[in-house]
Amino acid sequence: MAGTVTLTQKGWRDGLLCYSIAWLSDASGNATGTISEIEGTIERIVYLPNTDSSTQPDDNYDVTLLDENGLDVLRGTGANLDETNASQVVPTGGDAAVLPHATCGLLALAVSGAGAANVGTIRLYFRR
Repeated sequence: MAGTVTLTQKGWRDGLLCYSIAWLSDASGNATGTISEIEGTIERIVYLPNTDSSTQPDDNYDVTLLDENGLDVLRGTGANLDETNASQVVPTGGDAAVLPHATCGLLALAVSGAGAANVGTIRLYFRR
């Protein structure tokens, strides 16, 4: 089993779309899925671990979102995430590590090291 990934459109306003990606890890602590709806420039990434102690991910879990070239469109910001605190990345022109990232085509989401049967959410804000 590879865990589950569910994509939901959360809103659309002034050209900005928000997608919520909920994941549930398998017995190995992994979740994978393919996402096709995210096309545009990513402007904000929010990582939300479940705060319920019975299903919160293990500390320092990792998230990647690979494009068709095998490159992480999250640009490494999903590494070593905290099990209880939400975190966000807002791409700016001043930091090469988190410059706004344009994406189109299929994306492969992978969560690893999250512990068995744990959950979390990623919110991606982007412009088309």
